[in-house]
Formats: sequence, structure tokens, C-alpha cells
Amino acid sequence: MPKLGKYGGTYAHKDIAFEFASAISPVFKLYLIKEFERLKDIENQNREWDVKRILTKNNYLIHTDAIKNYILPDNDYYKNKEWLKYAEEADILNVALFNTTAKKVSKNNKVIIADCKNIDNNFIKNNFDNYENVYFFKCDISKKEDILTLKQYVLNNFKKLDCLVCCAGIMPLSCSIDDIIAKNVDRTIDVNLKGTFKSLDILGNFIKETSKIGSIVTISSVDGLIGEPYGVIYSTTKAGIISLTKSFARYFKGDIRVNCVAPELIDKPLTDSTG
Repeated sequence: MPKLGKYGGTYAHKDIAFEFASAISPVFKLYLIKEFERLKDIENQNREWDVKRILTKNNYLIHTDAIKNYILPDNDYYKNKEWLKYAEEADILNVALFNTTAKKVSKNNKVIIADCKNIDNNFIKNNFDNYENVYFFKCDISKKEDILTLKQYVLNNFKKLDCLVCCAGIMPLSCSIDDIIAKNVDRTIDVNLKGTFKSLDILGNFIKETSKIGSIVTISSVDGLIGEPYGVIYSTTKAGIISLTKSFARYFKGDIRVNCVAPELIDKPLTDSTG
């Protein structure tokens, strides 16, 4: 179909173009089909990228607006600008986006660390700037009664829960396909998978009951994406956490944001044995 003007040229239906190419040379037709498929793949990739970009942009605006409207204190940093002389770049960005600084947020919020082992107070003082706002509660998340006790502790002392980070995880040795034992299989599943489910169920609904909106972050692993024969049940539970995250994100229907982080292996003494 000939067309004149700025966007002029000769256009034809792809089937006509392919038959025309076949009349010239079967090899030429094959090249033409391959090129057509390549261009369509590029077009589809760009379309998918554009959709993801738009969704990411809208989600970002929803998240930042929710934080500003419901979580952060109402501060006016624009009347007195003396703080700008000593402000770090990160604080300037935080004020621009959230109308507060990281230090201000940490002072106005309480953090509760729940762990199955006792944590010494010196550990908290040495690792947290605002340690007076950090509390420890002994809790084994594989036990439902421990999580319910934690929930009651938060309710009695702080009245509500805004955010939850599910990061408990174990990988007891031995844990490879060849030598893992039944006790380690059960314990890994009880803590990593069942414990995360119980935490999301009990404490996630506690956020909904007391704060209406909030945020949950689960910690998976790159092993949950690719599998790991060295830690076969560990990687299986981490894959399950990814699925749990998606399920609870749909369950809370946007009232509570539920996201998952899947870190790679970190070079620490604990991981030296993995090679």
C-alpha cells in the first residue's frame, strides 16, 4: 500500500510480503521471517517494560503518599533552614519526599526484636543509635503460642503494630541432598516456612486490626529462586516464602503492603563452609 508524505513508504500485509520474498528466494523469505520475529520480540519487550515502568511509578507514589499521610509526623523543615548547613544528602531527600529525617523517624518509632535466643542489652546499645526505642522479646516463631504472646505484649505496651519484618531463618547442618537428616528437615520447615506463615497470619492481621494500613517485608533468598542442592530444604522454604508473600499481598488487598527481599549469599564466617 503506497503512501505519500512524511511517513510515506510502501506497506504490505506480512503474508503478502512473505509470499513476495518467497518468489524472490526461499532463503530471503527465511531471513525476512526471522527479522520480523526479532522486531516483534523487541516490540513486545518494550511494551512490557513500559507497563512495568508505569505500574512501578504509580506504586511508588502510592507508597510515599501513604507514608507521608499516615505514618510520618507533621514537621515543618522549611521555616527554619539552619539544619541544611549540616544535613547529609540522604536527609535532604528524605525531607523532600517524606517531610522528615531518618533520625526523626527513628526517635518517634519503637522497634521490637523478637528472637528465640536471649539478646544482651549491650548488643542493642552497641548496634542501635536510638537504643532506648529498641526492645527485645524472646519468641520462637515455630510456636504459635509464642507469636500470640508477642502480639499481646505489643498490644499492652504499644497499642498497635505498623510494620513487620519476617526475617527468621535457619539452615542446620547437615543440609545437603546427600546427607540431610529428618530432624533438620522438620526444624527448617517449622521455622522458615511455617513460622513465617504464622507470623504473617497473626501479626499481619494484628496490623490490620490496630493500624488499618501498614507494611510487611519478608526475607527470602536467591536460593529460593534458583534452588540449592547444598541447602535443599532451606532453598525450598525460601521459595515457599516468596509464594507466601504473594498470597498475603492478595489477601490484604493493598491495605497492607507485602513485599519480599531475596538477598544473595553474603560473605560471612557463617557461610565459609559453603565454599
